[in-house]
Amino acid sequence: MSLLDDLKKQANQANAKHAEDNSETLQKHQANWNMLVPKLQLIITYMRELAENLNAVAADEKLNYSLTQNISLKNLTRKNFRVRKADEKSVREFSFRYDLVGNQKIEITVVNDFNAENIRNIMRNQKIRFTEIITDRGKARFKFLPKITVIFQYIADLQNCQVILRIHNFDRPEIQEIRYAPKDVTEELAEETAKYILNKKNKFNSLSGNVVNDETLQILRSKLKHDGKIPSGEAKSRNEKQDGQTSKKSILGKFLKR
Repeated sequence: MSLLDDLKKQANQANAKHAEDNSETLQKHQANWNMLVPKLQLIITYMRELAENLNAVAADEKLNYSLTQNISLKNLTRKNFRVRKADEKSVREFSFRYDLVGNQKIEITVVNDFNAENIRNIMRNQKIRFTEIITDRGKARFKFLPKITVIFQYIADLQNCQVILRIHNFDRPEIQEIRYAPKDVTEELAEETAKYILNKKNKFNSLSGNVVNDETLQILRSKLKHDGKIPSGEAKSRNEKQDGQTSKKSILGKFLKR
């Protein structure tokens, strides 16, 4: 067999293997999509209903937002709840959004270049219109009307068969990512997410795996007690505190008939 014939044979084998791998990947992705799509439909349906009803209710809660470690925006209200899809024909990626807005201009003065550049970057990233003046003493003075867009972004991860939730700007300019298996995406999760958004007592963190479960806490408490680091009976489960305070009434209960 000539060198060229040998190379052709190797190329054909590699192409066949590549086609087989692609076919297996597509089949896997389709199977995962079949599991994920009803879960994404559940979330987007709930969030659309949530947005519709919250827009009909006057906002009265005043919120704070940590623009930086030392600068907090106060007396903001939630407005303009909406759901956006990356592709109108698919639920593969969509988001629940609202704006945190203030009704008075805020003035911030910073004394060094590093802090000033940090404020500029945050303003640009948040698409906040601002004016900046450098005083005769070299200080940077910013004036702006607060408007922060909070985003709960849902994405289908077909490779890992998970629903990704990315929370943007909830109480500060940062992104938090949470991953859910299909079995964990339930109406209860949607409900507790809504309560979390509205600062109601909720189980969102425990349902999202952000709270150590009671069994693990009991083991840790027993070890600490054995080591004499905490008195007996002093510690209480974080889950017990949080879940015990959670109202079972729907957060949309007074708006919706379920």
